[in-house]
Amino acid sequence: MALIFGPLGDKIGRKFIVQLTLVGTAFASVFQYFITSFANWFGIRLAAGAFTASEWGGGATIIAEEVSEKYRSILLSVMQSGWVVGYAFASLISLFALSQFGSANGWRYAFLFAFLPAILVFFLRFRIKNPTRFSHVRAVEDAKKKGDTVKLKQLLDIYDVDTSRVNESSFKQLGSKGLLRTTVVIAAWNFCANGIAITAASYYPIYLE
Repeated sequence: MALIFGPLGDKIGRKFIVQLTLVGTAFASVFQYFITSFANWFGIRLAAGAFTASEWGGGATIIAEEVSEKYRSILLSVMQSGWVVGYAFASLISLFALSQFGSANGWRYAFLFAFLPAILVFFLRFRIKNPTRFSHVRAVEDAKKKGDTVKLKQLLDIYDVDTSRVNESSFKQLGSKGLLRTTVVIAAWNFCANGIAITAASYYPIYLE
């Protein structure tokens, strides 16, 4: 999903992608209430994970484009640490659901609370805007297509943009000489970090026995 939503966000905006993936994550999580077999469990969990990963990428992109370099790493760290708060709330919800509805079906009711993050969409709709850098690149692209050299020069005086690569696909840019090393390192880090975390989490029931 990230391979779809990433380039889509480059075209229609970061804000819409974060809204869409947030709603997708919420509804895919709520649908886990209706799990009856391994097949639909696998499909629903796959959807929930895909939307969640895309949501994380969209949020990180907004921070990277909007926040100054001085505070960018700090805010990205805070965002990455947000799952700890989510786990804490999820634990409280699970405790409530299991105590009220029993261990047999309590876990199903716990997933119904997953709609709560979708409420944030209303906040995002009216309070969050697309990053200035994103709007700038789109304006550069439009000026270049229209052949408006005066407007293009004015825009390039604001940010340094390689106009020869504005229309290149996101994947081609990620594989370019200047970004290839960064792309490989970040992809490997995320694969290892998330793989270890997910694998360790799958053993929680054994640890708690």
